[in-house]
Amino acid sequence: MEKGRGSKIQMTKSKPENYLVDKMMDCDVWVTPSIVVEIRADEITKSPVHTAGYALRFPRLERFRDDKKPEDVTSLIELRSMTSKHLQENYRILNKK
Repeated sequence: MEKGRGSKIQMTKSKPENYLVDKMMDCDVWVTPSIVVEIRADEITKSPVHTAGYALRFPRLERFRDDKKPEDVTSLIELRSMTSKHLQENYRILNKK
């Protein structure tokens, strides 16, 4: 019998050393990256609250990506580059009007 995706999720009570999060964050459990999901959101906004510096507005699960590994996900550096390019494009469009 095939196990579901939930069987791949690994949790721990103590924060893994390689996790970079706000020191004030107090979690009941920490999840080890083991599955990849594709998330759709209406907007990505800058957020001083979240460690990465971004928040997703109205996020929703689009699909599970069984073809990807946790190492394949979009990095924070790639995300910053994408948002920077998007802001530059919007700025050019506004200045053309």
